[in-house]
Amino acid sequence: MARTLIRHGNQAQCDRWLPEIRTGQLHFSLAYSEPEAGSDLAGLRVRAEREGDDYIVDGQKCWQSYAQDMDCFWLLARTGSLESRGRGLSLFICERDRPGVSVTPLPTLDGDQLNEVHFERVRIPAEQRVGEQTGAWPIMGEALADERHIQFPPGRVRRDLEEVKAWLGEAGLSHAPGVETLLADLGVRVAEVEMHGLRVLDAMQKGRPAGAAAAANKIAHTLTCQAIAEAALRLGGPEALLESSRPNLLWRHALWETIGGGTTEVAVMSLAGIVYSQSVRVGGDKMDEAIIAYIRRNHNLLVGEGSAARIKEDIGSACSPDGVDGQTMEIKGRDLMNGVPKELLISELQIAESLAEPVGAIIEAVKVALEHTAPELAADIVDKGIVLTGGGALLGNMDFVLRHATGLPVSIADDPLSCVVLGTGRALEEMKRLKDVLTTMY
Repeated sequence: MARTLIRHGNQAQCDRWLPEIRTGQLHFSLAYSEPEAGSDLAGLRVRAEREGDDYIVDGQKCWQSYAQDMDCFWLLARTGSLESRGRGLSLFICERDRPGVSVTPLPTLDGDQLNEVHFERVRIPAEQRVGEQTGAWPIMGEALADERHIQFPPGRVRRDLEEVKAWLGEAGLSHAPGVETLLADLGVRVAEVEMHGLRVLDAMQKGRPAGAAAAANKIAHTLTCQAIAEAALRLGGPEALLESSRPNLLWRHALWETIGGGTTEVAVMSLAGIVYSQSVRVGGDKMDEAIIAYIRRNHNLLVGEGSAARIKEDIGSACSPDGVDGQTMEIKGRDLMNGVPKELLISELQIAESLAEPVGAIIEAVKVALEHTAPELAADIVDKGIVLTGGGALLGNMDFVLRHATGLPVSIADDPLSCVVLGTGRALEEMKRLKDVLTTMY
């Protein structure tokens, strides 16, 4: 931000903001992403309309880290037409305590704080626009290039590879079959990442646009870190994850980047092994999307992903509560007819209707799993039934719907949100007894 302000801000803006930025007295949150556009900056819809000496801002931003504790927003808003894409954007500095600004927290499992930020006729002086009107796109290209270069330094991948080599040497695995070839291949990939980083630096030093080079650097960096992590796990086995060393932490962080959400796993287990398993791309995020689409289609109201998640958690249900409305909830969003904020009362029955498709897909996956199960295991399934785990198990009436669809007993695991993680930890603690299972899974 400081570099962007120095390059594109006027003298008055630099005099006002830079001293406090330099001393750490002023903290910013990036107000870029939006519910409908995600990280597609060219598709942003939050509008800033010029009115005299001010801009009037309306709309919603999402996923702002620690916005509740920040002093200002680095706000990207649309001052041109939506059809103009990136050429219609302008950049503003907006104080968090301005009238009309509201911050809604979205707590995460790891304790970090994300937020939705709503702007309801927020008046921002024109003097707080950074750069020319509709001139933010090249500015953002520079800023994102800076960010990506700082966030993905070439030195990290070189350090990860060297630490993996050192760990393999200590474990006596450096000269195992295929190890030297694998490490040489990884060394080539690390050199490629370093080349991408040098291209970014060269462009920035010469004042050329570095956005494309920075994006390539980001992709190469992430994929190489993951390749190093996967190689370490493959060579060292599951025991590598139990080593209390710095490489262990780095490997787990890199592997974490490959983990995706929004899936439902259906498995039949017997004798500490998996008899049948199937994964369907239906989960919490698909349910959120279904709720957003339903509200938009039936009420002409746009709500964010965070709001949809709260609706699902508070009054979400897999089936309608005996045909009655059930619980109700007041929600806020943007009226798509006139573009202004609007409140709406929505019921449990309506949310059940919106979730009919993703819930149906989960039920179908369970039925397919039962059809592929050996007859000799059927008696055990009839006796012990189906156990639900994960966040999806907390959806209201999910156990009832599955029980009705399959005719089998259905129960919800203790602590469904954590039981999978706790079970994985238990498996690692009993590595010797469950070694074959873990090897199969890897």
